Amino acid sequence: MSNEDEMNDWLMGLAAKKIIGPYRLCLTSKEVTLLKVGEHDGRNGMVKFPLSVIRNISHDATFGCFFHIELGRLAPTGPGLFSLKTEDSNIAQNMHLLILKYVPSILIIFK
Repeated sequence: MSNEDEMNDWLMGLAAKKIIGPYRLCLTSKEVTLLKVGEHDGRNGMVKFPLSVIRNISHDATFGCFFHIELGRLAPTGPGLFSLKTEDSNIAQNMHLLILKYVPSILIIFK
């Protein structure tokens, strides 16, 4: 995001699409899918991102439990950064490395 207004617009878009709260991440050879945990209506319970819209992935070695997915403008949510909190730092690192196997064009970035 280039400025605070764009970031606020993107966050409002996520809230409007109800992409907030706990999710499970599923990975196939073609896409990353976020499945909402708990109660939801079927329409808002799943968001799919083709691997081709992922610009970058990383995990936060400093704080450990965070895994980040940067999405391009063709993503269903538009461009932006998803920060996902995991139960421990090993999960965040393993998610990062596993997706790298499926999307080899992504640069390896450790924060």
